[in-house]
Amino acid sequence: MATQKIFIENTNGTRMAVGNSMSTTYTYSPETKTLKVFWKRDEPVVLQNVTEGEPIWVNCWGGVPEVKRIKLPRRKADCLAWLMDFSKETRTHSKEEHENLLERQRESYDWWNYQEYTRSNEGWSLTLCNRSDCGGVHHIACYISDEAAENKDAVKAILKAWSELRWMYYPKAFVQSVLRDRFGFSETDLEDVDAYLGDK
Repeated sequence: MATQKIFIENTNGTRMAVGNSMSTTYTYSPETKTLKVFWKRDEPVVLQNVTEGEPIWVNCWGGVPEVKRIKLPRRKADCLAWLMDFSKETRTHSKEEHENLLERQRESYDWWNYQEYTRSNEGWSLTLCNRSDCGGVHHIACYISDEAAENKDAVKAILKAWSELRWMYYPKAFVQSVLRDRFGFSETDLEDVDAYLGDK
């Protein structure tokens, strides 16, 4: 049981798995712009006017799933942090807020062999820490100022820094569309960051 994010693509009539769910599948037709999410043999949950590449949130809770469109944060700084999978609780907009959050997070994640991984520059900072139980990381704090989010060079630097820490969790085409629509990236700008967006 988990919430899943799916990025809609033409399934050509074939039922595709929703994330790693064993009982939830979906179909999508670009001709009718109709998404159908199935749970076992129950009637599907239907969403109309869905576009290819659109992100959809599916709550696979053990019954007929709840299906919603994902709304990206309106604030550019939050939208950029969201692309790197920083939750609302781990986003800040000033250096002081960021330092206060880091202090609280360090107390929460105070375990043996605790390690932080940070990339930062003027107007932004990204901090992850190791997990105590297994491989992987926790996203503990992200600071992106509104000024940095409005500056294409700063956004490019943030994306480069993120690629040194992790990878993009979302399909490349989706990230490119967000950068184009929300950050005003041209095709040349997208070429500049292409290596940081992964291959998928």
